[in-house]
Amino acid sequence: MEAEIRETKTVEANNRSVTRLKQAGIILAGYREDLPLIHEKISELENQLIDGRFYLAVVGQFKRGKSTILNALLGDKLLPTSVLPLTAIPTFISHGSNSKEKIIRVVFEDKKAVEHKVDEADEIKKLLDDLVTECGNPENRKAIARVEIEYQGDLLKNGIVLVDTPGIGSTFEHNTKTTLEFLPKCDAALFVVSADPPLTEAEFDFLSQVKDRASRIFFAFNKIDYLDREERREALAFLQELLVEKAGLDGSPEIFPLSARTALEAKRQGDQNKLHESGLVELEHRLVSFAHAEKMDVLRRAIERKALEVMEQALLQLRISLRSLQMPLADLEEKSGVFESKLAGIEKQRISLQDRLEGERRRCSEFIESQAQDLKSGSAKYLKETLEQVFSKDESRCPLEEELQNDFEKRVPDFFKAALKKHARTASNHVQSSLSEFQKEADRLVEGVRKIAAEIFDISYKAPESAKAFQLDTRVYWETHKWTPSFSPIPPGALDKLLPVRTRRQRLKKRWNEQVDMLVRQNVETVRWQLLQSTIKAFAHFSTQMEKCLAETVEATRKAMGKAHALKQEHSRQSEKEIRKLEETIDSVQTWLRNTGTAPVQDKKKKLGG
Repeated sequence: MEAEIRETKTVEANNRSVTRLKQAGIILAGYREDLPLIHEKISELENQLIDGRFYLAVVGQFKRGKSTILNALLGDKLLPTSVLPLTAIPTFISHGSNSKEKIIRVVFEDKKAVEHKVDEADEIKKLLDDLVTECGNPENRKAIARVEIEYQGDLLKNGIVLVDTPGIGSTFEHNTKTTLEFLPKCDAALFVVSADPPLTEAEFDFLSQVKDRASRIFFAFNKIDYLDREERREALAFLQELLVEKAGLDGSPEIFPLSARTALEAKRQGDQNKLHESGLVELEHRLVSFAHAEKMDVLRRAIERKALEVMEQALLQLRISLRSLQMPLADLEEKSGVFESKLAGIEKQRISLQDRLEGERRRCSEFIESQAQDLKSGSAKYLKETLEQVFSKDESRCPLEEELQNDFEKRVPDFFKAALKKHARTASNHVQSSLSEFQKEADRLVEGVRKIAAEIFDISYKAPESAKAFQLDTRVYWETHKWTPSFSPIPPGALDKLLPVRTRRQRLKKRWNEQVDMLVRQNVETVRWQLLQSTIKAFAHFSTQMEKCLAETVEATRKAMGKAHALKQEHSRQSEKEIRKLEETIDSVQTWLRNTGTAPVQDKKKKLGG
């Protein structure tokens, strides 16, 4: 009951915010040409709130019933079952407006897209078999980037987008990698487990990686129809204990016991009692509640803050326009000249800031290069010491190739997972720290233009809060183990068996030292390149945004003064009409700001709507 009340309040709050944004657009409608960027921002904020979607990635081990849960949530046999392993292609299922036609959009890696319209769920399943399964599209030879499905379903109506991901634990390792890379783009993950058997080591390893990427994890404990009441209670308690103690999850993980098979049958038969018994209803209610309450609350607050900032900027520009029209033409020309002369100082600051920004980018890149070298030498040292330990166990014999491979396959993933994550975090923090200072300077530079205009026209002005200028992409990709293939029909080291033990040991050690060097290069170079590219993008984005914001601010002020100058020269009666229109609009903007919770700064002269 409390969840339903909270959800209702969230929906009402979102609706009020959308209404306020619409009102803002109506208030400024008469200045669409004068304030095009302000109008564009208000419209973007409104659409973002209206279209706010909740992306849920459904993840889990092969054969846990992931596809059946997805089909149960959709209410039909839509997706390929786990008999056919999925290839490394995410599938998005969102709400469609057409109840008769289902749309499947196939987006290829070259950005081209092909759209299919089908009538029945069976047709979708057959098409997906050819697109996203290893049988129909082995190793993604068709070069598909993603598949988008528009489908009518009760859960999807709530703005939830289901994301089907490849199952882990099948014979296709690239599936796990694709799933992990995609998770940060989702709002939450639904981790599917079952009682046959409990969590495996592979699932624990996968879960530890999901934790680092998903902002929220829910657990679906599937196949409870195989357990009696007491077995179910014991299995749930055991799973809860495993997730807290072994997986390291904080608090009480949200686990939803269910029978996806029973739920799917109940939905197709319209049997509500059977559906409630399946456990799916509780899961659906929780997902809807999270999508509306927790996610939308955060989104709404962020949009409201941005809307206040945009309207404050609009208020400043309207006041400048009004003051320009109210003063004599000679005074306006004088103030225009003062504004342009003071912009020369702003321009010098901009050039200086850009020069220092480029220097800081080079220093950040050098820092990443230095850290990569340290990581490379440290990794090589650790792995070669590990190799030496294996050889020193028994110097009277030569280790088997399989022994070394098995040993390294156990050690390497955990080592690189920790080492590369630490390396990426260090690089990210360094770049974030460097750019945060430039962010403050860029804010002061842009606000300097507005402040100059406000002072010239004797207008009070409230500076907006600083916005985040960039987001550094620090996703880490590593290969757990990648051994050099042999193109000879004779296995590596096969001829060594004819040599003395000491010679065999030397040859094997040399070959494996080369393997270690290659392994270190593959992992460190991959993450080094990724971090360097992320740094370049972060600095470029920062620079572009600063230049754009600065140019927009200058142009808006020039435009206001230019329009006033033209009106005063040509139409005195038109000027009076425009003054009244501006005064009314300024009053409306101030009222909007007061009703939204922020009282506008009053202008120094009452004539300006104060």
